[in-house]
Amino acid sequence: MSDCPRTAPSSIALAGFVSGVLAFACAPGAGGIVALVLGWTAHKELRQPKHTRGRHLALAALGLGAANVVFVLVILFLGSTAFYGTPRPARTDAQAAPALDRGLPREALPRQVGAGPHQLPHHSEDSAVQSVRIGQLELVDIGSGVDSLSGELERQTRTAQRAGTRLLLWVSAPDCAPCNGVSSALSHPEMQRALQRTRVVRVNRDDFAAELDAMGVPFHAIPGFALLDAQIRPLDYVDGGEWAEDTPHNIAPVLAGFMRGNYNARRRPWHGTTRRKITAL
Repeated sequence: MSDCPRTAPSSIALAGFVSGVLAFACAPGAGGIVALVLGWTAHKELRQPKHTRGRHLALAALGLGAANVVFVLVILFLGSTAFYGTPRPARTDAQAAPALDRGLPREALPRQVGAGPHQLPHHSEDSAVQSVRIGQLELVDIGSGVDSLSGELERQTRTAQRAGTRLLLWVSAPDCAPCNGVSSALSHPEMQRALQRTRVVRVNRDDFAAELDAMGVPFHAIPGFALLDAQIRPLDYVDGGEWAEDTPHNIAPVLAGFMRGNYNARRRPWHGTTRRKITAL
């Protein structure tokens, strides 16, 4: 038998050491905490001069307990990161579909002009009005689901005014080849310059012929472009007959002059009764 009997603190240290070892095998976390408590209790008693046996076991219990607790915390952290950090799958429903469904060709989509995430298509609450940013230009499509074309144009005009831009009404149709040519040209640098600080609102004449006629906006020759006054009446109007081939080089100068009120040498002058001089932007 040993001349130095095992003291109560050394027994506690031994129990803490065993708990620390078992914590890695069958009781992670809880076993580590028990080892820390027992090791610390034994360590306080064994610091006294009369106790010498078991100090190393107490320190070992503290070390094993601390290591086990840290190990468990790291595992929990990594597990929660893997669970909550998993990216969500892309939406495939109708509301996530891009503006291609509304006749905007691929050439005019924002990805052609370095669009960022903030330039994704936006859908209004009633899904009848959709907008997409093409470079510095915002293109808004008004669908047939709106209650009133003039009412929606009033809302779009207020939105443009708040943004410090001007509204350009674009009369189009899905089966209009020149209209598709304008769509394809929108991302071109010349068109971006021509329509800077402009909110382009596109309507389908097949859906709104009666309302366009009531507003005094021509709709027989398309693509057509109108500037509107505060009462949503046309101030000025041009159509695709002002240029030859539907290329950015041909379209941009016409629309640039039209927006600035200095496009005077026209092939097809408009003689609307409400027309007046346009103040340049």
